[in-house]
Amino acid sequence: MLSFDRRTLIALLPAVLVAGCGFRPVYKAGSAARGVQGNIRFDLIDSPEGFILLEALERRFGRPRPDARYRAALDLSITETELTLVASSGLARHTLSGKISVSIVDSKSGARVFSQSMRDTAGYTSSAETLMNETARQDARKRLALALAALVSRQIAVDSVTWPT
Repeated sequence: MLSFDRRTLIALLPAVLVAGCGFRPVYKAGSAARGVQGNIRFDLIDSPEGFILLEALERRFGRPRPDARYRAALDLSITETELTLVASSGLARHTLSGKISVSIVDSKSGARVFSQSMRDTAGYTSSAETLMNETARQDARKRLALALAALVSRQIAVDSVTWPT
């Protein structure tokens, strides 16, 4: 009699589906994303958010080696809009819209290998309490910088497959 185990089938199903779609891990040893580890020098953005962004990108791609092949120019802009919720209490909702433009150049050939703009948003609520407002604002700006860094990291990791080695 054939013994059918549903648990085994359920455990194997995701592997079969992923294998059938041509999925390849981006950060696998020997992959293109691993090839850019320590090979990208990101320009510093002179702001607290720029520092957070740079730190997150260097955590993902490693500190640049002295002979880093690629140079990345970053342009970060953050705008803030306010929506007053309750005028009498000063309660308001703030939305931070962040846009980052990234351009990466191969220092050997001078060719641009990557150029893209990405956007994300973060928000916070403010009230009449000044200290709480500033803390919430700083936290939202940090979350926005980290979200933009994650977007940039993913796009670079995926796109780096086409870069010269």
